[in-house]
Amino acid sequence: MKKIILLTLVCSLILCGCGTKDMANKEMASLDDIATTITDEMKAGLINMGVAVEDDFANGAMPSYSVMRLNDENFQLPIEYDKNKLEDALVITHNMNVKSDMIVVFKAKTDADIPEVENYVNKLRDEQYKTWENYLPDQFEKVKQNMTKTLGRYVIYVTHDEPQNITSAVERLFK
Repeated sequence: MKKIILLTLVCSLILCGCGTKDMANKEMASLDDIATTITDEMKAGLINMGVAVEDDFANGAMPSYSVMRLNDENFQLPIEYDKNKLEDALVITHNMNVKSDMIVVFKAKTDADIPEVENYVNKLRDEQYKTWENYLPDQFEKVKQNMTKTLGRYVIYVTHDEPQNITSAVERLFK
């Protein structure tokens, strides 16, 4: 009887350990991994549309776009936010004010900060609506099709020509 109980306990610990490992893997994607995935997806789209060639991306360049991280000197968002709620952030925007493209990835500092960070994404959406609804109708259509996703402590906001492609590519990092 003691052997059965011991065997059951060992099996339970092994199964629990495997579940914990799966959960840890879901958080293993770093913001660097996410940034690379997003820029690779954007690069493929730009090349497929014929508006860029491979050479345009030499040395990690992202033609026509600005890529900023939370601690970069030029990091900015069109909303107010508490930097203390963020472990890191990534913002990719088009350099011309005739494109509504905006991809933002926030990493909440703690699980308790996730709802506040999700609120930042709602504020971003509201701000983009205000900016684009009376400016350029085609860009406003893109804003209306934007996507948001929370994956662990990451909260992602995507306004882009193909938001589903970018969101799906990031989701694959967590599977």
